[in-house]
Amino acid sequence: MASQRSSPQLLRSHSSNDELLTRSRRNTVLSTSFIPTRKLEEQPSSPMSPLETRRTRSGTVKSISTLKHDIHHVQQDLVRLRKSKEDAEKRRESATVDIYPGNYSQEHLQRHSTVLQTKDEVRKLDQQIKKNGDLLSTLRGRLDSTSSAVTEESGRSDVLPHHQSLNNVSEKPSDGAYVDDSGTDDDPDQVISPPISDSESVSLDGFGDVTSTEMEAAASQPSRHLAETSNEHATWLVGDYLQSLQDKNSPKDVIVLKANDLVALLKQNPRIKFDLVLPAFSQSIQELLLSEDEVSVAAGYRICRFLITGPDFIKKLRKLYLESFLIISLAKNSASLIEKIQALKLIRAFAECDASISIGLTQAVISCVEKSDDKLIEIAIETLLELCYIKPAVVQRCKGMQVLQSVIAENPLSSFCPFILDSILDLMSFRDTRQHFFESFDPSVTLATLADSQVKANSSVEKLQGSIVLICKCLKNYNGLILFSQDDFRPFRELLAFIQSPSLTKYLVDLFLDVLRIRPLSFPEKRKASQLFKVTQSQFQSEVAPVNQYLGLLSSILFELNFLDHLVPILVRESGASSDSKLAAKTRYLIAEYCSISNNVADLKPHASVNLLFPEHSTFHNVFTQVFQYEKVSNRLNKNRNTIGMTELESINNIVDFSERSKHKALVTQVDEIRFKKMVFDTRVLQTKDFTLWNWGTLLDLIEGPLLSPKRLEDLAKTTKFFRRLLVFYRPMRYRFAGIPRNSRLAARCVHVGRELMKTLTSTAEGMRILNDDTKLLPQIASLLFKAMEGQTLGNVFSEKHLAQTVSGGYFSILGAMTQTARGCKTLEKWNLFTVIYKMFQKTSDLATSYLIQTLPELGVIHSYHTRTILRKALAHPSEEIRVISTNLLGTKLQESVSQAKSGQKSAELEKLLLELVVRQLYDLSPIVVAAADKILYGYCALQDWPPNVDTQRHHLLNQLVFIRSPILLEFLKTPPGFEQLNSIGFVAAEREKWIQGKNKEYVWRVEEFIRKEMQNVLSSGSETPASKRRLPMHFFQSLASTEEGAAMITQKGDFVDVVNTIKQYRYKGCPDLTVEEHLELKAALWCCGYISSTMYGVELLDANSVTSDIVKISFAASSTSTKFTAFYVLGLIASTDEGCEILDELGWNCSLDVLKNPLALAFPRDIKQFLRFPELAERGATFQETDARDVSDKSSTPEPVSMNLDVLLHSKAELENTMGDEKQEVQAEVERQARILETFRSQAEEITGDELGDKVLRAVSKLNNHILSNTAAKDITELLSKHGPARFETGDIFLRVVALMEQYRFKPQVRKFLCETLVSKKTLEAMIKKERRKTRRKDVG
Repeated sequence: MASQRSSPQLLRSHSSNDELLTRSRRNTVLSTSFIPTRKLEEQPSSPMSPLETRRTRSGTVKSISTLKHDIHHVQQDLVRLRKSKEDAEKRRESATVDIYPGNYSQEHLQRHSTVLQTKDEVRKLDQQIKKNGDLLSTLRGRLDSTSSAVTEESGRSDVLPHHQSLNNVSEKPSDGAYVDDSGTDDDPDQVISPPISDSESVSLDGFGDVTSTEMEAAASQPSRHLAETSNEHATWLVGDYLQSLQDKNSPKDVIVLKANDLVALLKQNPRIKFDLVLPAFSQSIQELLLSEDEVSVAAGYRICRFLITGPDFIKKLRKLYLESFLIISLAKNSASLIEKIQALKLIRAFAECDASISIGLTQAVISCVEKSDDKLIEIAIETLLELCYIKPAVVQRCKGMQVLQSVIAENPLSSFCPFILDSILDLMSFRDTRQHFFESFDPSVTLATLADSQVKANSSVEKLQGSIVLICKCLKNYNGLILFSQDDFRPFRELLAFIQSPSLTKYLVDLFLDVLRIRPLSFPEKRKASQLFKVTQSQFQSEVAPVNQYLGLLSSILFELNFLDHLVPILVRESGASSDSKLAAKTRYLIAEYCSISNNVADLKPHASVNLLFPEHSTFHNVFTQVFQYEKVSNRLNKNRNTIGMTELESINNIVDFSERSKHKALVTQVDEIRFKKMVFDTRVLQTKDFTLWNWGTLLDLIEGPLLSPKRLEDLAKTTKFFRRLLVFYRPMRYRFAGIPRNSRLAARCVHVGRELMKTLTSTAEGMRILNDDTKLLPQIASLLFKAMEGQTLGNVFSEKHLAQTVSGGYFSILGAMTQTARGCKTLEKWNLFTVIYKMFQKTSDLATSYLIQTLPELGVIHSYHTRTILRKALAHPSEEIRVISTNLLGTKLQESVSQAKSGQKSAELEKLLLELVVRQLYDLSPIVVAAADKILYGYCALQDWPPNVDTQRHHLLNQLVFIRSPILLEFLKTPPGFEQLNSIGFVAAEREKWIQGKNKEYVWRVEEFIRKEMQNVLSSGSETPASKRRLPMHFFQSLASTEEGAAMITQKGDFVDVVNTIKQYRYKGCPDLTVEEHLELKAALWCCGYISSTMYGVELLDANSVTSDIVKISFAASSTSTKFTAFYVLGLIASTDEGCEILDELGWNCSLDVLKNPLALAFPRDIKQFLRFPELAERGATFQETDARDVSDKSSTPEPVSMNLDVLLHSKAELENTMGDEKQEVQAEVERQARILETFRSQAEEITGDELGDKVLRAVSKLNNHILSNTAAKDITELLSKHGPARFETGDIFLRVVALMEQYRFKPQVRKFLCETLVSKKTLEAMIKKERRKTRRKDVG
C-alpha cells in the first residue's frame, strides 16, 4: 500500500514573492476560466519532468523536507485524534440522556457501561493528543533551528522542489481516482465506474484534508499555506478535467474515467465548487448530455449533481436546457438504465436543494411510475413520494396521487405498495400536505381487489391477501382510521358489506381478528381445520394504555356500525353444515373477544338484532347449538381472565396452595395406624432391594406425611430396616442411586425423594439419630468430592463423565436440602462437608468450579453462618459466572424472606443481611452482575414504600443508584421518604433541570417510538398465564407529583404554569400550523401535563388551572393529527384518577372503570364522528350545515302545493324501472365529454399560428392525450414526418411547444417515448444550443 507521503503535494516557498505570485494567479484563474494556459511557470520544474534533469539536493534541504512532512503527518494525526475525541464525547453525552422504559430493562446499565467506556477512551485520547502535541513542538523547534542554519549559510530562502510534475498529477487520477458516491446517493454508481486497485485509490488523498477547521487549529502558518496550495492545485485539476471532456473524439472509456476523477476530486474538495464559474464549463456539460452514448450522458448528469451549490446554481443549469435533457432521458425504455438512474438522482438533488421542481420534470417522473415493467419503478415511486412532501401542489397539479392510487389498486402484492400507503397516510398528518391530497385519495382503493373478486370468475387469492394486509395497515394507523371514518363511515360500511360475500368472509374475519389485536394476521396453506385453528386469549388486559385507547376507539366505531349484525348471519349461514366449520368457529371467537374488549376497554354492551339471533326459519336445535358453542368459547377464553383490574388477584396460586396444604394436613393428621402400615407395605421397600420395583409415589407421600410424626418415625426405624435400606440406596459407593441414567424416568423422582428424606430426618431428634447411625453416606460423599478435586476421578461418581451421564449431581441437591434445617447444618459440619465446599473456592481444578456452580443454588442461608460465608465468598469470586449465580441466589432468598412471616427477629435480620449483600453487588466491576443486583433491588423496592431495612445502607445505596442511573430512583421518588432523601443529595433539582432543558422533548420521540412498536407487535397469547402489564416510559414529573412535597415543588418553581401557558397559547390562537420545533414543544407540554395530572396531587393543579377543556379542544381542532392523538393519549392519563374522570365526564368524554370501580386511564369521546374528522373538513361541514338549514327554513316558510297527477307519477315510475334509460344516459354523458374535449382541442388549434405544417403536428400531438383519438393522431404524425421529412419539424419553436404540451397534459409513457423519438429529439436540441451560442458570440463581439 502506498504511503501517505507519496500523495501528490504542491509545496510552496515562504518568500513574499512566491506568495504574491500565488495570490495573483489564483484570482486570475477563478475570475476567467479553468482551462489553464500556463502551469506554474514561476515554480521550479518537477524532478520527474522530462524537460530538466534532477537537481542535486543537499542533506540539509532533505532534512528540512523530511521535517515538514513529519510535521504534516503529526498534524493529521492530531486532527484524527481530536475528531475521535469529539465523537467519543458525543457518544457519552447521548448515553447520559436516560429515559427509563415503563417495564424494567437494562438499558440504563448499557448506557452506564457506554459512559464508562467513553470516559476511558477520552482519557487515552487525551494522552495521545498530549504526546503528539509535544512531538509537534519538538519537530517545529528542529525545523526552525535547521532553517536558521541554512539561511545563515546560503543567505537565500529555501525553495523546495516539487515531488511530482503537474502533468503527472493531472494524469495519475485518471487511472483510478474514482470514488464511489454510494455514501451520498441511494444507489452506487458501479455501472459507470471502472475497477480500481487499492494502491490507486489513494492517489488524491492529499487534497482537501488539510483544509478542515481542526487542522487550522492544530497547524502552524506553513500548514495553512500548504492548504491554500492544495486547493489551488485541485482547482487546476478541475480545469484540466473539464477541458478534456470537451473533446468529442475522445474514447468513451476516457471520458468516463475523466468524469469519475472529476467527481472524486469534487468529493474530496467540496469547497471548490463554490468558486467555479458556470459559463467556463457549461459547454463541456452540454457536449456530454448531447452524446448518444448513455454512459456519457449519465456522466454529465453525475457531474452536474456534484457541482450543485444551491437553488441559484440550479436556475443557471436550467438555462442550459437541462430539464429538456432530463425529460428525454426519462422517456427512454429500460435499456438506458444507467442514464435514467443518474437522471433521477439529479432530480432528487434538485429537491434536496429546495429548488422549484417544474411541472415538466414531475410529469416525467410520473411517467416512469406508470410503466409497470420499468426496472426503475421503485426509485421513481420513491422520488415521486419525496416530491409529495417537498412540492405537494405541483404533484397534485400533475395528478400524481391518482397514479400512486392506481399502483395500489392494480398490484397490492408488490413490495412497494405498503411503502406507498405508509407515505400517503403520513401525508395526511399535516394540513400543508393534506390539503393537496385529501380530495384525490380515496381509502376505498384498498377495497378494489375485494370488489373485483365479485365480478371476476377467477380471483387471485394472493391479491386478496395482499389487499387485506393493506387494509390492516390502514386501520392500524390513526390517519387511516380517520380516512375510513369520512362521509359517515362510508369506507367502513363498504368494508363491512363484503362480509356477506361467502368468498370473502374468511379473509375479513381474519382482518378484524388482526386489527382488534386478537390474533395476528396469517395466511397458512390449506389444511384440516382441526389442526389449523386454535382459540387463544387476547392480551388486552396487559396492553399499554395508548394501545387500549386505540382498541376502544375501534370498538366504538364497530359498535356504531352494528358490527355484530354483520357477523351473526355467518353463524346462521354455517349452521346448515353437517359439522361445525372452521369459519363458524373463527366467527364465534371474533364475537366473543370483540364483546370482551368492548365491555372491558370501552365500557360498551354490544348486541345483535333479535331477528338475527332467532330467525323464523331456524329450528330450536340450531339456536341451542349456536348458543352452546358460543358459551363454550366464552368460558374457555375467560377461564383465567375476568376483566381488567383483576390481574393482581392470583386466584390460581391461592387454589394450588390451598390444595397442597389440605393434602399435607390429611397425610399428617388423618392417617391411622392401619393406613400407615399399608402405605409402608405398598412402597415395597421392605419386600425387595430392586429400587425399580419400589412405589416412589407412595414413598414420597409417606415421607412428606406420616413420617413427620416423631413417634411413627422412631417405631418404623426400630421395627424394620426401612430407613437403612433407603440410606444404603443413596450411598455413592453402592452405585445404585449414583448409577441411574440422567434420562431415566426415575431420575428426577429419586432425587426429589432423597431431598425430602433428608428434610424429614433432620427435622426431628429421632430422625437425627437414624441419620447419625449411618456412618457411610455423608462421609463417602465428602471423601469422593475431595478426591475428585484432587484429581482422583477414576471410578469416582463425581467425575465429569459420571456427572454428565448419571444423576450423581443430585447429591448437591440432597446436601442443599440438609442446609434448610439447623440440625442438618450441624450434621454437615460434623462430617466436614462445609470444608469440602470451601475447597471448591481454591480453584484446584475445573471440577471444583463446576461443583460450586451446582452447590450454590441449593444452599439455605437461614440456619448456618457457614452458608452465609460461602455465599459471601461466591459473591466475590473471580469467576463472573459464579458471581452472577450467587447474585441471583440472593434475589431468590430475598423473595423467600419477604414471603415469610413479617414477625420474627431472625427473618428481619436475614432480610437486612441479604439487602446489604445486594447493595454491595451494585459496585461489582461486571455489568452483568450489576444488572442482576439492580433488577433484584427493583423487584424488591418498586412495589412497596421505602424499605426500612435499607436505612443503614441508604446513603451508599442512593449514591450508587445515582451513579448507575437506576430506574429505582423514580420509584423511590414516589414515596415521601424517598423524595426527602433524594432531594437532600441534590438528585431532584439536577434531574428537574435536565427535564426542563431537554429531556421533556426527548421524551416525545421516545414515547412515540414506543407506541409505534407496541401497535405493530401483538402480545403473545400462547400461555395460559396473562402477560405482565405493559407501561409507558417513565416520566420524571409523574414521580415528582406523586407526593405532596413534589407537587408543592412543581407549583413553587412554576413548572406547571409554563406547561399550561404553552397549551393555552396554542388553543387560543385557534390551533394554527406550527413549525417542527413548536410541535415538539407543544407535545412535550401535553405529555408533561398529562403525567402530572395522572397523580392524586397533580389533578388538583389541573383543576385549579382549568386546562382540561383546552386539551379537549386540541384533540378535536389540532391541524396535526400527531398533536391530535397526543392530546387523546393525555386525556387518557388524566382519566387515571376519580377527579380526572369527573372533569372529563363534564366535557363529554367517557372514562372506563374496572370491576372494582377504579379508573383504567382510558377516555373516549362521546361524539366519535366529530373526533375522527380533519379540522378543516369539520369547519367546512359546519358551514354546509348552516347553509342547508337556511335553505330548509326558506323552503319551509313557503310550502309548495303537492301535485297528484297520476300520468306524471306513472311516467316517473316507468323511467325509474327502465334500465335502458341508464345506458342511454351514460352514452349521452360520454358523447358530451368527448365533445368538450374536441372543443378544447379546437380552441387550442385556433390559438396556433404560423407554419401550417407545424400547426398540424401540434394539433395531432394534442390529440395523443385522448385514448380514443391517440392512434389516429400518431398515424397522422408519422405520415407528416414521412411525407415532409423529419428535418422540416426539427425547429426550436415546435420543440418548445411540444415540451409545453408534455408539461401541461399527462401523456402515457409510450406516447412520451414516441414524441421524444420524433419531435423532441437531441438533434433539435443541439441545433438550438448552437444557435444560442452563435447569438452569444455575436453579442460579445458587438
